[in-house]
Amino acid sequence: MAHIFISYSRKDEVFARKLATSLSDLGAEVWIDVDDIPVGMNWSAAIQQGLDTCDLILLIVSPDSMASRNVDNEWQFYLDNNKPVVPILWRPTRLQFQLNRLEYVDFSKQEYDVALRQLVVNLRGQHMDLRLLPPPPSVTISNKGAVKRCGFRMPSCSIQIAVSFAALALVLVVGGYTFLSGTVAGSRPATATFAGVTVVTSPTTAPQTPLATPIALLPEQIAYVSDHDGNAEIYVMDTDGHNQRNLTNNPADDSDPAWSPDSKYIVFSSRRDGNAEIYVMGADGNNVRRLTNTKYDNANPAWSPDGQHIAFVSNGEGNWHLYVMDTNGKNLTRIGNTFGNDLAPAWSPNGQQIVFQNDQSGFPQLYAVYSNKEAAWVRITTTTRTYDQAPAWSPDGRYIVFSSDRDGNFNIYRINSGNIPDFEIYDPHALTTSSAYEGSPAWSPDGKYIVYDYNKNPNGINNKWQIYMMEANGASQRPLTDGTSNATHPAWSPKPK
Repeated sequence: MAHIFISYSRKDEVFARKLATSLSDLGAEVWIDVDDIPVGMNWSAAIQQGLDTCDLILLIVSPDSMASRNVDNEWQFYLDNNKPVVPILWRPTRLQFQLNRLEYVDFSKQEYDVALRQLVVNLRGQHMDLRLLPPPPSVTISNKGAVKRCGFRMPSCSIQIAVSFAALALVLVVGGYTFLSGTVAGSRPATATFAGVTVVTSPTTAPQTPLATPIALLPEQIAYVSDHDGNAEIYVMDTDGHNQRNLTNNPADDSDPAWSPDSKYIVFSSRRDGNAEIYVMGADGNNVRRLTNTKYDNANPAWSPDGQHIAFVSNGEGNWHLYVMDTNGKNLTRIGNTFGNDLAPAWSPNGQQIVFQNDQSGFPQLYAVYSNKEAAWVRITTTTRTYDQAPAWSPDGRYIVFSSDRDGNFNIYRINSGNIPDFEIYDPHALTTSSAYEGSPAWSPDGKYIVYDYNKNPNGINNKWQIYMMEANGASQRPLTDGTSNATHPAWSPKPK
């Protein structure tokens, strides 16, 4: 009998119950809190008992579960104890670093029964004694999902799966952090067969056009996150993509690099002391100091233009909320008093406002707030059922760029910033229009270029993430990293003083 723990956000309870019932019908012994915590039993003790007695955890991935401290604690416990974690993509969202190497099953872009068959095959491959579902009739499925590996984000290679009546839809992609693994122009589609399933990968050529005006090596550097040495570390490279080097060299995951205005320091988030905390180091990687010291997770640091403050987000109150502290970690102040989850803060060039993403409307949208505790927030994007995320203010203050799936795939968009609180809201202008997943844009200090991370799969999986550069108008998109390892979250240093 397979013992499976289902970890989920309460907002995904209907889907979690449906999945639990399906697996139970196939012979699994499923532990789910709504059914398995006896009346009167201590909730924390019951959860711990469930975690201890189960062999594998199914993590239902959604924006809400990725923002839940309780869910985070559950799957982190399994990773810490070397027990299997199988993510179930239910509602697309950005994945946390530790999940990026794990194989997952996509329920978000295909029929439930198709995804369930893939999950069962996956679980049987992990020695779970489950009955197989009856095979479907002979069909051809045009699909961008299937069994994948969690990536920095989600990919854009189109996969066609020919399924015979005896075949189960199974695609096991041996990859990690899902950055772009480029294809050679003119190459023939690769094919592979797994358990009788023939997979034909149709190459989607990533934009490789060199910059229209080749630039000389600029004096700045680009910090970014890479798993080149095994886990997520902070790297820097020259602005032409050369001279890449690891600054952190720590067995724990390091992420979210941001430069000080004088380019002498990099602030970042790390789990080196257990939970995610905010740290600062010299631009050469030396003299690492911890700035926050909590029992919660802290992430997404951003340095104020005057060098006096650091904005970041913390889940100490349950949801992720926006905070500002002095650069020595003191005088912590919550900003904005929003509902939902605040993420990805970015300062205006004059230091008076902070733009960030928040999901209180049900989907991440962009909001802005004055950088003092009395300020009220104002919403600056107004779409419904789309994701607007990872904003970055232009050096002259005129524009905000961000990543959005409003036209289907996650591309880079630009809006006029106007003036808070009277934002002039214009329809966003798409700077990129590829079939890839593009996110985390960052400006060059002169405002002429934008760097961003790129995965040719629109779901951000199955391929390596790369750092790309383009001109500020979206022209001349080209890679700075070669796709042999994952590279994300670029941050361009200010001009050296």
